[in-house]
Amino acid sequence: MKIHAAVRSLPVARELIAIRHPLRSRELLDLTTRLSAERDLWHGLVPWDEVAGLEPGRRWFDAVFQADAVDVWLIVWPPTSGTPVHDHDSAAGSLSMVAGSLVEYTYERGAGRESVRSILSAGSSADFRPDHVHRVVNESPFDAISVHAYSPGGRAMRHYDLLEGELALGGAR
Repeated sequence: MKIHAAVRSLPVARELIAIRHPLRSRELLDLTTRLSAERDLWHGLVPWDEVAGLEPGRRWFDAVFQADAVDVWLIVWPPTSGTPVHDHDSAAGSLSMVAGSLVEYTYERGAGRESVRSILSAGSSADFRPDHVHRVVNESPFDAISVHAYSPGGRAMRHYDLLEGELALGGAR
């Protein structure tokens, strides 16, 4: 198990440490919603000099809690940064916005096309089931900060390619 010292001081830390079974997406939503309310803590953990030096399109991220049952990540999304189309290898998930806004594009398996475009702004959250395929992008001119949780923990993002109108699994990263 890994827990960032700053997270250890939060009231929710004892709950995180006690989790022994995978959580459902709604439970993860509750977790990231409570964690994202600690706005000053998350802003203080970001190495802003490092973020400023990122190549265009790149994100900064850090695992602030990792265990078999759940992982929690802090992610900074500079303008134009985003993910490729991916899933979380059978993990349920949730993300809650600390600052800024992100756009989530959801894809239907078998359809190979974007089916839903959702805008997530500061204070909002979204959860997803283990079969969810999406990409997340910062289309705004400002940095965005989000807290993510995945359960079970330790799963890799599996990337997809869009080939002839179908989603094709491209590999894990």
